[in-house]
Amino acid sequence: MKKILGFTAALVAILCGGCTSDDEVRVMPEFSYSDHTVTLNRTEGSSFTALIATTEPIVEAEFDCPWLAVDVNTRRAVFTATQTNESSETRTTQVTLRAGSFIEQVTVNQSAVDEESGLKVGDPTDDGLGMIFWVDPSDRTIGKAVSLARLEGKPFESTMKAHGAESRVDGLANTALYTEHTAEEAAGYCTAMGEGWYLPALGELNELFDAYNGVGHADPSFIAATIETLTDPEKMARAAFDKMLTDLGGTVIDATTSGNGQSYWSSTEYDDQNSYGVRFGKYTSDKWKKSGTARFVRCVRRVGNYLPPEEPATLTLSSQTLALEAATGSSASVNATTNKELATLAVTLADPSWLAFDIADATITFRALSANETGDVRSTTATVTAGSGENTASVTLTVSQAKLITVEPWQAGDIVPDEDGVKGGIVFWVDPADGTKAKIVSLTRTALVWTTAASAPVYGLTDPDGAVNMQKIIDHGTADDVPAVGWCQTFGKGWYWPSRQEIIQLYDFYNGGHGGDFIANEPANLSAAEKEQRDKIEKLFIDAGGDPLNGTPEACGSQAAGNGDSYWASTETSAGDKAFYIRFGKYGDLNLSKTSPTPRYIRAIRAVEKTN
Repeated sequence: MKKILGFTAALVAILCGGCTSDDEVRVMPEFSYSDHTVTLNRTEGSSFTALIATTEPIVEAEFDCPWLAVDVNTRRAVFTATQTNESSETRTTQVTLRAGSFIEQVTVNQSAVDEESGLKVGDPTDDGLGMIFWVDPSDRTIGKAVSLARLEGKPFESTMKAHGAESRVDGLANTALYTEHTAEEAAGYCTAMGEGWYLPALGELNELFDAYNGVGHADPSFIAATIETLTDPEKMARAAFDKMLTDLGGTVIDATTSGNGQSYWSSTEYDDQNSYGVRFGKYTSDKWKKSGTARFVRCVRRVGNYLPPEEPATLTLSSQTLALEAATGSSASVNATTNKELATLAVTLADPSWLAFDIADATITFRALSANETGDVRSTTATVTAGSGENTASVTLTVSQAKLITVEPWQAGDIVPDEDGVKGGIVFWVDPADGTKAKIVSLTRTALVWTTAASAPVYGLTDPDGAVNMQKIIDHGTADDVPAVGWCQTFGKGWYWPSRQEIIQLYDFYNGGHGGDFIANEPANLSAAEKEQRDKIEKLFIDAGGDPLNGTPEACGSQAAGNGDSYWASTETSAGDKAFYIRFGKYGDLNLSKTSPTPRYIRAIRAVEKTN
């Protein structure tokens, strides 16, 4: 009797591996299951038994797979292969075990032809420092291993410079270029591990992510989700991969349990300051500052006679837009940069009826075959490719040709007279692609508050075309609260309140520009060229009977004082509670509450066009 009781106690101990103890009382768990990843031999009849402990009376197995049988009860689940796997790839299915309201997910794998005799994912490396994570499906003696350990909390390198490590597929070649890295830096940490270890290239990090995540980053069903929102198969694949690492004494790939997860450096450089990497939580492939210490390093080693694939084609153009003049034979060029032979550069034109091209080494020159007499700018696209076969890169650029102008084009400073009850003004901007199109600004100005309402609505005034912004105010039905709208309308049809961008264009006409080495000085401290330009424009306005842009008629242009006059724009800030204004004395691109009681100046503008 004692022997029987002893056997019973041993059996209960086995089945209650997850049970809790309350003094002398053994409490059975609701559902305890031993193995969540099952691997079967490729042959028919191969089986695996997993132990179950549960208080539920029935356990059921749900699956849809023609090569698997599952016999399950409340004490064990037996997984059996009903067919031999004749393919060269491991096949996988999911089994759901249900015990009342409790569920366990099981991944069942069946080995492929010759898989048992070759490398297997999860095998240790011969030096004991790594684990096989990828096996060549066509030759199972070839694979790649990932290091069990990782480096954390260190910058990519302490002295940042470009090493020419640009390969996305050959981390071994990249790592060889980091000749000065110490064991505390990314590439040096890997070479210090021993012979054959290196910092993986960007493409190799993506391979590691795919092996870890189960669903590859290039799979159409893949979604770069946060850790909390991963699919069940992804969670199971990650857990299985981490278990293989920890069983060998390694650390998990991503130790976080929520959010975007942890990131790893690759050996692929972006430039002297940045290197590429991959985030293993919520997937991202991006470049990061080499000085950052929030990334990890995991090393890779090749096993067997591995040869990296052909380098993916890269292609960049010095510009993605080209503008040709209207005449026959006008031309413009772009320079191509590619890692492929320049002889593989090719161009396809969407409309070759008026455009041709020539390729000389890395320079592509586009040439107009005819004058553009269409009456408008015409354009087409050109697709440039480099490389061959499946390994090509392409970039599309737009080539435009100005229309042939038979009239005298507009010139900034031209005076447009009143006509048919519509006020005239001064040309301050000419379309660089079409000299028959321009914008004029009113000669006069007025000072107004942005709105007279105590609480201004948010209109969504973000368009670079002030006419669009003003129409939104009118459509809202509150134009009476925005005095600039009515004032601009008094000039006649087509006049409107300019946007922020349009007022900056007016400032550039007035000052001669605000970019490059420009410094926003007060008028007295402006450069001689800026003073000359301002005085010329102010004289233009005053001679035409208008108001100065900044200051008074007696002291304007270079003679004006202080920060100067400012002009309200019809553009709101992104929040919509403020509006922009541009200061014309000491330049400023500023914003203020729309309900500010301080009046600022308003100028009206409109578009004009000449007909050939």
